[in-house]
Amino acid sequence: MYIGLLSNCIYENYNFLDNNLLLTIVKKEIIIKSEIHNIIS
Repeated sequence: MYIGLLSNCIYENYNFLDNNLLLTIVKKEIIIKSEIHNIIS
């Protein structure tokens, strides 16, 4: 039961981290694209 609670906690945190990671990657891509656009224009 303790292992089940622990793995559930890790799983939820992993999903949370995964969502944050996706947001961070998307933000970085937007920043990079806007920087490239600024260099070109």
